[in-house]
This record gives sequence, C-alpha cells and structure tokens, in this order.
Amino acid sequence: MKKILSGLISRGGYQLIRRTNVDLIQDYYNMYHSDNTQLSEGNTIVIFSKDRVLQLHALLYSLFSCVSDYQNIVVLYNASDEAYMKSYRELEKEIGNRAVFIKENVFESDLKKLLRGITTDQVLFLVDDIVFLDKVALAPLRALVNNGVIVSLRLGSNIAYSYTGQAAIPLPSSLKEQGDMIDWYWKDGLFDWGYPLSVDGNIFKTKEIRAMMETISFKAPNTLELNLQVFNVLFGKRRGLAYQTSRLVNNPCNRVQNEIQNKSGNISAEYLHSVWQKGMRIDFKKMYKYVPKSPHEELPIDFITENHLCNDKGN
Repeated sequence: MKKILSGLISRGGYQLIRRTNVDLIQDYYNMYHSDNTQLSEGNTIVIFSKDRVLQLHALLYSLFSCVSDYQNIVVLYNASDEAYMKSYRELEKEIGNRAVFIKENVFESDLKKLLRGITTDQVLFLVDDIVFLDKVALAPLRALVNNGVIVSLRLGSNIAYSYTGQAAIPLPSSLKEQGDMIDWYWKDGLFDWGYPLSVDGNIFKTKEIRAMMETISFKAPNTLELNLQVFNVLFGKRRGLAYQTSRLVNNPCNRVQNEIQNKSGNISAEYLHSVWQKGMRIDFKKMYKYVPKSPHEELPIDFITENHLCNDKGN
C-alpha cells in the first residue's frame, strides 16, 4: 500500500514525501474507510477561541445574522485566568442554547473527543477573530461538499493578496464562474488559493476531517492546521468552491498564542478584554458587505454599547 501511495504521489507531480507522511496517509485511509458512524445531514460549526471573548461575541452575532441552515455551534475555548473565564461565562449565559461552550483542558484530546461526538455529516471550522460579511446559506452547498468539493467562505474573486504570505496572488488559472459562485482546482492556486485544509472558514465532510485529525498530533489551532497539510497531496487535487465575494474575513488585530509567530496587529488582548468588561462590544454591523482583498486584513475596530448592538439578540 505504501509503495502504491508513493507511486501515485510521484505520478501526480508532487515532491516525494517522507515515509512518515506516507504512513500518516495510509492511517488516514484506513480510519476513514472503517468509519461506519451514521451521521445526519447538516452542518456543525466548531469555533476555536482563546482570551478573545469580545471578538468571539462579534463572530457569533455576525454568524447569527448572516448564516442559515446550520444545526449546531460548538465553541472550544481557553481562558488564561479567572477574569477571562468569567467573561466567557457571561457570553455563554447570554448566548443560551444557541451554542455549546466547552472549556479546553488539553486541546488535542478535547477536539478529537468533540469530533467523535458530532452527529452531522459536515463541519465548518472558524476562529474567534473572524467576522461574517454577507449572507451564507449552507444547505445548497451540502451536495457539493458530499461529492468532495471543499467550500471556502473566506475566498472570492476579490482575493488578490495574501496577508500571511505578504504577497500579491493571482486568481487560479482554472477558476470559473458558476452563477454567484466560483470554482477552481486547489492545485492551481497559490497561497490562500492553494490551501484547502484551512480551519478559517472551510467546510469539510465530518468523516474525512475526523480521520485526518485522529491521525496527526497537535497542541493548538495553529499546529493543527500546520500538521493537516501532510494531506494536501490528496486534497489539493480537489475542486474548490466559493462565493463570488468573500463571506467572512479574519481580522488579525492581535496574537494570543506563541506556537507560531503569525503576523498580526498590536491591539492587545488585555485592552480588548477591558473593553468587554466596560460593557462595550465590537460594532460588527459596520462591516456588513465589506469586500476584503485578503482573507486576513487588519481592520479598524469600532465599539458600541451592547444595548445598541444586540438589543434584539439575533440581528
């Protein structure tokens, strides 16, 4: 089996990969094809958050306003101290039964346990500094995802720059318009256009992503996404699908982890937490219909009192 995989990878035009990576891919295949779990049609949204309750609030309420047809929302969060924990509890109480909050103990084991318990056949991953920009209907996308297409809500014809790569990027040569959607082959894309295994707004089949994550090790969302890239030799050949314009953007105004020195702004988590404690919230509604040039953009943050922003608790 390993020799066959190595041959397929070589004939596909990819660089030779380490034997350990071939082992991981074989383990993935075995796990995926032996998964007989009965799943219902639908989407579970999994959100990762650490010390960013203010930004998580903006993500959740923009999600409630823009996204339809999901079945469950699960927030896996980490708080550095009791003050952050208290704020997460406040948000959890406010959200009520619209989302399940799970306090992280050990990220890898907690996430794997979470994924084993998912009952829907598709999963959408988000991180807490994302904001939705426009309407998203998940139900019409389900058949495509089940057929192997990887849907990205962060890409669109508007994306011409990579913030993380600090480089201009062309649209993929294979990109085609399909009504209000676009599709392409991930292998033809550069930077974000060639990055199907992102946890910043991509939709996956539950059994596939679960098998991948069971196969690898990781400590937090950054090493999770990094270590998923071993499977890019398989998923890079698939089609991507996105709306004509991006449906969300990641605002990297700060960094709350030390795993990877990602580029970010310098608005401290402590400052944003103090804003939360004063009863102010991010005015995410001002970003509605914004068209970013990159999936990550450092954007100005406007604050508003909670009563003015969310007095209807869902719009």
